[in-house]
Amino acid sequence: MDVARPSRVVSGVLHPIQPPSSFVVASNSWPSSLIALQSLDLPVEGAYFPAAYHDLVKAKRHRYSPWCSPCDFTLSLKRGVVYLVSGTPGFVSKCVTALGPSAPIVAHVEVRARGLSLKCLKQSLLAARNLVKDLGLVPTIWWDEMFGGATTSRFVFGVSHELAAEGPPTVIPSLPRDLGNFLCGKSGHYGMPLVDQGSLPTFSEVPAARKAIWHENVLLPRGLLPCHKPQSRVYCPSVFHPGKFGVRPLALQELLRLYQLPLSMDSAIRDRHFNLQHALPFESAPPPDMFVSFFRQLWSGDTGGVEI
Repeated sequence: MDVARPSRVVSGVLHPIQPPSSFVVASNSWPSSLIALQSLDLPVEGAYFPAAYHDLVKAKRHRYSPWCSPCDFTLSLKRGVVYLVSGTPGFVSKCVTALGPSAPIVAHVEVRARGLSLKCLKQSLLAARNLVKDLGLVPTIWWDEMFGGATTSRFVFGVSHELAAEGPPTVIPSLPRDLGNFLCGKSGHYGMPLVDQGSLPTFSEVPAARKAIWHENVLLPRGLLPCHKPQSRVYCPSVFHPGKFGVRPLALQELLRLYQLPLSMDSAIRDRHFNLQHALPFESAPPPDMFVSFFRQLWSGDTGGVEI
């Protein structure tokens, strides 16, 4: 050990999150912020999100679901609560405008990337950021790949000036992961195309870039999943075909981990039998742990992340 080299000790202690009040969640899409609140056991005064997802988010200490639909959300400002607003641009604009920029708000403007061209996706992200600014909120953009994810997704948040007095929360780099970290060798199907592992570019031949990496129109596992093409085929290892890669889209179980959903939701989501050819309800939403990081930066003084 080189004792002359300066070292730095990083504490791994997480301080308790102490928000100033309870929360009200309003979303016309997937309620990631509510899932985060549930995981931290933080107080929820009300939650309004599509009824189709009510049975997927279990309410603690309740025998019945206390959740409500977005149409029941009252836009009258309540004192002593923090608003977590997420969804389509129109929904976020309506809620934030009615509540006013002086209200304590964390907003996420959803950009549904599936099927968009890269040009349209870039324009949609810019429009979301401009909307946040026009609503009087402080914008901050988080990259999934920097938060331990393996997609090219970008998430546009807005924070009220009251909460962002010292600047808005920002994404803290986590350990980098790629598609290969989420692939399951037991997934796949009989009859899927197979290729020899030796026929693919080696790690030394593939650029170490944080992006989707293609080889003959199939994604290599060393890269990322393009958020606008989530059903792209991937070279996947298979325990049933040693020395071969299966060529297939990601299975549901792999997508659940890729989108960083809690394990406790797996069974309920699998029971829904979602059609993977259509957009999944959570593929355009920030992972719940992203909101957890938000809360920690705002109300505990912790940042998290890792030094690379």
